[in-house]
Amino acid sequence: MNYGIGWYWGKVTTSTYSLVWAQIEKSNHRFERYAVVNVDGGGFYNISPDKIDITFDDFIRSHLRRTPTTITLRIQDTVDGVPIDVDVKMKAEGIHYNAVITAPYWRYHVASEGTISIDSRREKVNKTQIMEILRFS
Repeated sequence: MNYGIGWYWGKVTTSTYSLVWAQIEKSNHRFERYAVVNVDGGGFYNISPDKIDITFDDFIRSHLRRTPTTITLRIQDTVDGVPIDVDVKMKAEGIHYNAVITAPYWRYHVASEGTISIDSRREKVNKTQIMEILRFS
């Protein structure tokens, strides 16, 4: 697997759902997106990459890099006949910087608000979650 120039990765949980998402940066303006929703006791759903929308906003300078402080994740997909809808906004509460060997790494605690819906069951997201950014260039 080619990890390109870096990635964004995060996890969003509710009482029943656990969503893991990633955007692997292949080059400037070229990326791959991934998302999987796990349901407690009920399996998982792989989301089609073209159904994942991730936006990065409200940038700051951190260790000479442009770093987002607001991330919005939207998913609208149907997997095996089951509609899946995600609308979550994540705002940085804390950003911790480190370097993994020489690669800059940011670990975030993000205040997350929104919803995750699978079939007709909708759950609210309203708690602190985690995400990270790793850059190779």
